Amino acid sequence: MNSYLKTANNKQWAISNRQIHNNGNVFPFNCQLLIANWLLPIAICLLSIALLTGCSVSKSSFSPSKKYSPQQLQKDYSIFRGALEESHPGIYWYTPKEEMDNYFSLGEKQLND
Repeated sequence: MNSYLKTANNKQWAISNRQIHNNGNVFPFNCQLLIANWLLPIAICLLSIALLTGCSVSKSSFSPSKKYSPQQLQKDYSIFRGALEESHPGIYWYTPKEEMDNYFSLGEKQLND
């Protein structure tokens, strides 16, 4: 018998023998146990770290006692209104434009301090 055929037959026998002894898995280890015992806890830890660090706010960027001038509030409110009217797909579906304009002007009047 040719030596190449002999090695090919031996490799095929080794793979089929491994499949019999590993419940059909070609790998010499159990992938499900590897994922459950190692990869899943590591993935959960990395995801938790990413969420906790990504959602944090530095103390210098937020101050609840800071007061804004009415001009700054008016400017922010007009940006908010423009973005809402421009990007909302159905802002006037259930409420007519005149009524929404009344609500916007009511909100704008409350921006005193």
